[in-house]
Amino acid sequence: MSKKRRDRSRPQQPRRRSRPTTGHLRVVPTQPEGESPYEQELIQTLRRGLRARHPLDFLLAVSGILTVTDPRSRSPLERDKTPHTGLDALVESFTGVDIAETTAALTVIATLASDEVLAARIGKTLTHRDQPIPTSLSGLNEIHVRRVMTLTHILGDGDDYFVESSLPSGDLLTAMVYVDHNMGTIVKDAFVIDRPIDDVIEIYNDKVADPESTFADIDFASQSGDRGIDRPRRNAVSAGGNRYLADVSAPR
Repeated sequence: MSKKRRDRSRPQQPRRRSRPTTGHLRVVPTQPEGESPYEQELIQTLRRGLRARHPLDFLLAVSGILTVTDPRSRSPLERDKTPHTGLDALVESFTGVDIAETTAALTVIATLASDEVLAARIGKTLTHRDQPIPTSLSGLNEIHVRRVMTLTHILGDGDDYFVESSLPSGDLLTAMVYVDHNMGTIVKDAFVIDRPIDDVIEIYNDKVADPESTFADIDFASQSGDRGIDRPRRNAVSAGGNRYLADVSAPR
């Protein structure tokens, strides 16, 4: 009974961007001789993201790629049955195609991936690339957390965390993370939008305001030890293509 009341109290989530279709990454396509790389679906997806109004479009595209290549995103029952392309193979394919889209993708992968050896290998490749990369991507390590809020329901079934961050370009984004206490205090859902926290609050107050739920600013420096927030790699499997972005924007 309490769970139903809690579900209704959660803020109506702004419409999410559709993540790119990345199922074809099971096998990295070999580019036929004479074929333009821009004829490949993956490159077209990256190109659209790179030209989008907000850098989040491109970040989501790369984040989706990372999720598909992560074996943890696959069912244990399927891991030995179907071919799977790992991140190493994908990076190798990007290394062989010297265009702005792959250069930007490699730049983001080097930041978001947890493999330091792979990141170093990408860094060597990028020293030979000369395409200009937006500061929102090249300076992703300099992402700055501006504000953190929580939405708490009186029943205490879970908490919604809102982490507003700014990219070096000045573009804002907000990571929205739901921590479910009934399931053992784990991250049950997470995604990132290209809006500041104030917009999220406005949507909530306009659409689904609940007197039994309360917004509050929190000191993210002291709250980063929360069991559900301190282990993003372990707990954020259900966050889909946005998981790696949440790892970057979460409080340190």
